[in-house]
Amino acid sequence: MRILYLGYLGVNNIGDEVCYEAFAQACERWLNEEYTLFSYPINAAKTLTELYVEKPFDIVVLGGGSLFQGNFFIDLALEAIEMKLPLYCYGTGIDYMTEETIESFKRGEFQLSFTNFHNKEINKEKIKKVIEYSTFAGLRGPLTHKYIKSLPPSSTSNYQIIGDSGMLFTPKIDDYIERKYLHDCNKKIIAVNWGTTNNILFGYDENKLKNQVIKACTNLLNKGYQIVIFPMWDLDIPHCKDLYESIKERGKVTFIPEVCTASQIYYFLSLCHFSLNLKLHANVLSASSGTPFIQLAYRSKGVDFAASIHQLPYTLLTNTNKLAETIEKKEYYLTSNKNRKKIRLAKERIVAKHKNFILSLKK
Repeated sequence: MRILYLGYLGVNNIGDEVCYEAFAQACERWLNEEYTLFSYPINAAKTLTELYVEKPFDIVVLGGGSLFQGNFFIDLALEAIEMKLPLYCYGTGIDYMTEETIESFKRGEFQLSFTNFHNKEINKEKIKKVIEYSTFAGLRGPLTHKYIKSLPPSSTSNYQIIGDSGMLFTPKIDDYIERKYLHDCNKKIIAVNWGTTNNILFGYDENKLKNQVIKACTNLLNKGYQIVIFPMWDLDIPHCKDLYESIKERGKVTFIPEVCTASQIYYFLSLCHFSLNLKLHANVLSASSGTPFIQLAYRSKGVDFAASIHQLPYTLLTNTNKLAETIEKKEYYLTSNKNRKKIRLAKERIVAKHKNFILSLKK
């Protein structure tokens, strides 16, 4: 069996890479038959038909991340349908839902806005066709599930929430960050992930949000914590450095000036008291490693993930004015054994669902 994985790979973005690595680990763990796995060469920009001539495949997997977004990956999935190949969705999600839609979801109503955040395109008809055709569509979280249910696909559509594939990621111990950057572990560590969205975030004001992060970090430093700032994408490095420069005189602050591997970040996060993160998969890796997190959800995908593991109380949209106050108020509950157990149990449920997904790939 030859499996083609569709994903936004090869651009040094840890989030998308870890989704693929998690899928590869899952196949190795549970797919007890001969198979070959390879990813779509995004930089080559080939059609599936062209790729098939060079390297035939039997199954197409629309991978983790917000790949229902835009047209690129959806069009590849539609091409797989035209080629009459089995199609699966693996923790795939939708992004760019508005603040109004999110608030209605939190109230238990889910009223989809007529427009999308930042006027981004979401092609409902294409998504509906992919869902209806898929042998099985494993969705990232409850927000995506509500969106799909609102289309609606035919009653025979086989789709359900399986969770973000990054929650499945469990690498071997790699203590590179600890050895190179954590020279003083006497103080409890708060990991802080920062970066840029090119100002395409709820509130449209990264600078205002950064000032809130500075205030929150200053409060944590005053309480005796150590702050470690790290990027998840190479374009985020200068923004992390700028944040570091803004708070380094206020206490024990460490800056990691490189994008480390997912395995290295995972182990580092496992050492932390909690994490404060902008990018989605910094939160995912934190949860997967067992470390609680405060999430700055800059788009709806962050809410989708948080809802899938019952962490919405610790997720703030980036239009918030109360980051420091929220951390102060919720720190005790965030880091409690009860919440850590909740995260661990959520991971166990997601692992079981991903196992069933992989077993469904067998011929």
